[in-house]
Amino acid sequence: MSVIELHDVLDFVRGPATNRLCLLMERVKRADLTRQEVLALISVFESADQRVNAPTAPMLQLIPT
Repeated sequence: MSVIELHDVLDFVRGPATNRLCLLMERVKRADLTRQEVLALISVFESADQRVNAPTAPMLQLIPT
């Protein structure tokens, strides 16, 4: 599979996945999340946020910056 084909496949599934994420964010309440689930969500959003050069949350900085 070429890079272009892979990009096309990812674009195809991104829409439905984003829609599902929005639905889950409307249904799941913060009080229902465990500490591990919260940290997992933070780490996922932090990785996306770092692509736009935003600072990392202090609890996720494993090495001095």
